[in-house]
Amino acid sequence: MSTGRRIADADAGLTMVELIVASTVGLLLLSLMGTMFVQITRTVSDAQLTKAATAIAWNVADEITRVVRQGVRVTTSSSTTEGAVVAGSSPTSLIIDSNVDAAVTPGLTSIAPTRVTFTVNAAGNLIESRQASTLTSGYFAFGASTTRAVNGPISTAGTGTDALFVYWTGPNDAPVQVVPSSGGLTAAQAIQVNAVTVNVSVDVARSTGADPVKLTNKVTMPNIAIVTGGN
Repeated sequence: MSTGRRIADADAGLTMVELIVASTVGLLLLSLMGTMFVQITRTVSDAQLTKAATAIAWNVADEITRVVRQGVRVTTSSSTTEGAVVAGSSPTSLIIDSNVDAAVTPGLTSIAPTRVTFTVNAAGNLIESRQASTLTSGYFAFGASTTRAVNGPISTAGTGTDALFVYWTGPNDAPVQVVPSSGGLTAAQAIQVNAVTVNVSVDVARSTGADPVKLTNKVTMPNIAIVTGGN
């Protein structure tokens, strides 16, 4: 073969088959990289959504726990001593008298309790209303309420022992659930309650599934245990 022919062959470049193979490999690599990018993006996004939902659940559970832990029985008239948990409380709302604000009545050693009401609004946000009390003729009376949104949205779809609020009576080693009627706890039921389980569930719109973030905490009330002799 002549020198001229060898030079021509060397300058011929890639054949059609080689170009097709190279293009195919390149496309496969680009596709693989794109898939990896999408998966990494989804993973990061899911992690951020879960983190945000967990923060909401912790914030809500912590606020409710802090209030319930300080629950106390209050005498509102000569004939009425209410339980810490007040009649009308339900699986999705809680009314409780609590020493959470620890306000000492001037001139007296007693602590003025606060009536705290937790409800969930249409948007799923936990709403907290507080009513300060004053001591009049030896009995506490609750005044106007101040309201704020704690956090959310949270789910109220749970029922039974999975409800937002679950009420208990009896000793810790043999608790008995107090089940509210359709109108909430009666006065006779409410005065028995000495513990509340809080089930906070926050939905997460993850790409990998719709399992919610859920926190459960059974909160006892030491002030009630003192009154009832340990129960």
